Amino acid sequence: SLSCRENLTLASGESLKDLFFWARQYLSGLQKQQRDLITAFGANCTRPSLINDIILAFSSLLKEPCFGTIPEKAPWIMCYPNSGETWDPVSGWSGDQEPPKDPSA
Repeated sequence: SLSCRENLTLASGESLKDLFFWARQYLSGLQKQQRDLITAFGANCTRPSLINDIILAFSSLLKEPCFGTIPEKAPWIMCYPNSGETWDPVSGWSGDQEPPKDPSA
């Protein structure tokens, strides 16, 4: 699971694109039995407005040949967004909450 800031930058500062580049390299080196143990990828503590883009990014990763072609065997994509507010370690949560985007939009 990961958390993203604006522009699909991980909370740690790296880009989601760089993480997925690394993940493709790593996953390609695993044996099928090892990849089959991966049950889900996820995002949490992330603004609702970013979740659709994260789901699309995970979806593209799951289309990699190393995951095969059987959709029901692919890992789940799980998301648990925050309320849209911003966390500051000194003052706590601030800003406005945002409603989640309609995934069909």
